[in-house]
Amino acid sequence: MKKNSKFTQKNTQKRNLKFVASVLLIGLLILTLIIGFNFIDNKFNNTGDLNLSLIEETDSNNIIQKSDDILDMIEYHKYDEYLVKEEELKIDENYTENVIENIVAKYEDDLNILQAKEKEIDNLTTSEYEEITRIVDNNNSKLILIKEDVREDVVEKAKLVIIMDDISFGHQVKDVEALNLSITLSFLPPNTIHPKTSLLAKNINEYMVHLPLEALRYPNKEDNTLNVEDNETKIESRIKEIREWFPKAKYINNHTGSKFTADKEALKKLFKILDKYEFKFIDSRTTPKTKVQLVSKEFDLKYIRRDVFLDNKADVEYIKEQLKKAVKKAKKKGIAIAICHPRKTTIEALRQSSEILKEIELINMDKLNL
Repeated sequence: MKKNSKFTQKNTQKRNLKFVASVLLIGLLILTLIIGFNFIDNKFNNTGDLNLSLIEETDSNNIIQKSDDILDMIEYHKYDEYLVKEEELKIDENYTENVIENIVAKYEDDLNILQAKEKEIDNLTTSEYEEITRIVDNNNSKLILIKEDVREDVVEKAKLVIIMDDISFGHQVKDVEALNLSITLSFLPPNTIHPKTSLLAKNINEYMVHLPLEALRYPNKEDNTLNVEDNETKIESRIKEIREWFPKAKYINNHTGSKFTADKEALKKLFKILDKYEFKFIDSRTTPKTKVQLVSKEFDLKYIRRDVFLDNKADVEYIKEQLKKAVKKAKKKGIAIAICHPRKTTIEALRQSSEILKEIELINMDKLNL
């Protein structure tokens, strides 16, 4: 009996040991799986973070171009029977309202996403949302609906404005004048590097001011660049000085400014002062997150923006292709604004572009009377 009892006890101990070993083994397997999933998840998240940082470091010009493409998709949308064109004439307002409602309905899902994710990089749809807002706002303006079959008889020749930024020296003015084209010069304010810009402007009837505003990342910051944290007193001192230097200027556009133009409160301070000194602001659109349109609406001002950058690449053929794009936009909108810079390749591309430009009327910015 004692032997059987001992044998039974040993078997029981073995079974217990096997059970404990099995539990430990299963626990170890579960722990291994958890660690593995966490590792995979961390790797995925790290990859996601890396991709986001790469997006943030992507050439800003490419990001802005994608944003512009989204704007084009909406702004130049063609309808089967009608072309919507701004004019100071009465219209069938009910039809226009229905068209706008259809556009908004089409993008309703995007609107909901945008309102929740406005500050995120989300395929640049923030700009799409702002453009939809602009289209809806047009319901309050006077429009005319023109049937496609009579459009050519009614619509005036399209107008294109080419603004040449960064004008700083006399040789740049001479290079542009030699083109014998209606190019709008946008002068940087005087500083120690280019002290005579205001003197150069005195000999020109129509010109603009290229106002340096704070950028997110830009190493060659201009002296006296306006920053987001600047108070109204500092901003007014700067704008008053610019008005004294450039008494004939009607328009100002931003030099850099990817941080400043994305800050609504900073823009509100600037717009208040610009209005006081009778300047109108043109959004150079150096960021897809620009808030200029929203602030323009608050101040009951027409939103004026750049449509095309001509010379992101210092290549003559590329610039000519961009110029074709600007002409195409002008023909669709009636008016378009392009921006370029006083570089040798840009001057040469413009010199070679008489055939491209013959389809539109090239005019100075002041002639638009916006």
